[in-house]
Amino acid sequence: MNRNEYYQKAVEQLKRILQSEDLEEIENRRKRVYERFREDFQNIDNLSKERFHYFLSFEGNEHWTNLERYKNKITKDMDLLRKTLHLYLDDEVPLGQRIKTKINTNNNKINGLGKATSSAFLLVASEGGYAIWNNTSEDVLKALRIWPLTDSAEFNGKNYEDLNEFLIQLSKDVSIDLWTLDHLFWRMRDRKAEVSPQIFPDEIREDEEVKYPEGGRKKVTVNAYERNPEAREKCIEHYGPTCRVCDFNFGKAYGDKYKRFIHIHHIKPVSKMPKRYEVDPVKDLIPVCPNCHAVIHYGNKTLSIEAVKKLLEK
Repeated sequence: MNRNEYYQKAVEQLKRILQSEDLEEIENRRKRVYERFREDFQNIDNLSKERFHYFLSFEGNEHWTNLERYKNKITKDMDLLRKTLHLYLDDEVPLGQRIKTKINTNNNKINGLGKATSSAFLLVASEGGYAIWNNTSEDVLKALRIWPLTDSAEFNGKNYEDLNEFLIQLSKDVSIDLWTLDHLFWRMRDRKAEVSPQIFPDEIREDEEVKYPEGGRKKVTVNAYERNPEAREKCIEHYGPTCRVCDFNFGKAYGDKYKRFIHIHHIKPVSKMPKRYEVDPVKDLIPVCPNCHAVIHYGNKTLSIEAVKKLLEK
C-alpha cells in the first residue's frame, strides 16, 4: 500500500475504535480538566509549583499517567518555567519558533520539560488547540505507517510544528478533537491487534496457543517472536497487574475495565533466546507499564528493573 492508503486505513481504524468508546465520559473528563486549570494557565505569572505539580499528576489531568515523574526537575526554577510557559502561549510567535526558543534557553532545556509535558500543557492551556507528541502517539503512528517525520526525529520547533499540523488534519478526518485523538492512540496501543506488533516487540501476544515453550523466530514483515498467553497469566497471577518499576496500575487509574492491562517484560532479551526454551513465568517474566517498558528497551542496551527504578529516584 502507498502512504495515502495507509492513512485511510488508519482513519478507518480510529473510527472503528471510537464506536466502542464512552464518548460522553471522554468529553466530561476533557471539560473538567480544561476548567480545572483555566485560571492557572490564563494567569501564568501567578502559577504556583503546587498547581503545576497537580496538573502533572493523573489525579489532576485525568489523562496522562507519567508526567509527574519529572515534576521536581521541571519546577526547580519556577521563574524560568513561567517564562517558558508564557512563550509557549504567545500566538504572535510561530509555534516552531516558540519551541525552538525554549530549547535554546538555559543550557538547552528545562530538565524534564520534553515533548510529552510540553504538548500536554499546550493542549490543556489552549483548550484543544495543539496536538500531543509523546511515546504513545509516536509509536502508534509509526505502527500504522503514517508517521510524518523521520524515524529518529527529535523534539524541536520544526518537527513539532509539522506533527501538530498533521495531527490536526487527522483529527478532522476522524471527526474528533485532539484530546479524544490522543485517547484513541492510548486505546490502540492497548489493543495490540489493531496495530503492528512492532509497537511492543517484547510484549507477549495474547493470540498464541502454544504450551510453555517460548521463543522461536518467525518471519513476518520484521522478526517477531512467538509468545505464550498462559505464561503471561501465570506471571500476572504471581506479581499482580502492577508495574514492578513505578507501581502504576491501570485498574486503579482507569477502573476495573482495564485492570488486566499491563506489559510483560522478558528479563532475558527475547532476541538472545534459543529457538525453544521452557519459560518460567516467575523467574523469566515481570509486569511493567508501557512507559517503563519503553525506558527498559531504550537505546542499544536493555536496562534492568533496578536500573530504571534508580532513574525514577533521581
